[in-house]
Amino acid sequence: MWRAKDISERSFSALLRDLLTIANKGLSVRNPVAECADGRLLCPEKDRNAASGRPTTVLDSLMAANNQTLGLDLRARSLWLLLGWVLVLCIVFLSVAPISIETGVEQGDKLSHAFAYGTLMVWFANLYGRLARRRMFAAGLVALGIALEFIQGWTEYRTFEVIDMVADAAGVVAGWALAPPRMPNLLKGVEKFFRT
Repeated sequence: MWRAKDISERSFSALLRDLLTIANKGLSVRNPVAECADGRLLCPEKDRNAASGRPTTVLDSLMAANNQTLGLDLRARSLWLLLGWVLVLCIVFLSVAPISIETGVEQGDKLSHAFAYGTLMVWFANLYGRLARRRMFAAGLVALGIALEFIQGWTEYRTFEVIDMVADAAGVVAGWALAPPRMPNLLKGVEKFFRT
């Protein structure tokens, strides 16, 4: 473990190189990270990759791998992310605001909970193809649903209901089940439609 004194005596790139090397060994990656004379972190196969047009830095490799997963254009990806977080903010607002949305169906608020959280899970699963990132979003959405229920219990105009938390979690599970690759990537389809 590094001490603060050690960190101040070492360069940031040397620390980052050591951390990436440790991570690569822990993940059984065959290609360790190397450092150029100018301090950039490179994959050791730099020359061969550069000649073939493949990414040469570790960061470039990670970004390329993430973008190749779903083939989304980076400009549109930023828009999709922004819209996704706006949806999250809308759900937070509707969960704590002193308004009630009537569905006209018995226990319709439970269906609304499941639909809202399922929509969020599908949305972010369309943006992130990696299992670890999807797990993170699923756990975060379930935690959001639980937290918002507790906040509702502290207000005078909303009620705390465990069944709403269950509906939120069920929506997340359903959203995961409806996400790519089992279903088509909806955001990719929208991009394709507008490009033609």
